[in-house]
Amino acid sequence: MPNKLIKLHLEVRYQRVEITKNMNIKVNSSWELVKHGVPQGSVHGSLLFLVYINDLALMLRKYATPVLFADDTSVIISSPNKTEFKEMISQVLNAIAK
Repeated sequence: MPNKLIKLHLEVRYQRVEITKNMNIKVNSSWELVKHGVPQGSVHGSLLFLVYINDLALMLRKYATPVLFADDTSVIISSPNKTEFKEMISQVLNAIAK
């Protein structure tokens, strides 16, 4: 049952963007299906985000320095060697894709 509730919460969600010009003119985009991510502002969104990225820092430590704070993630890659630097970037991106 809990899996079904989580699945229902994450699937079939739509969003649009609204831009307000001069306080009285609003322009809306069309509604689009949200295919990835966790709804921001939800009570359990933070927990689901942590579960989602739980192993990311461990996977990236071989190649870079991951910095995770709240709902934000940065990756610091450093090398004086240009070729090695490019290789490290490639390895980090491959690890994230996995």
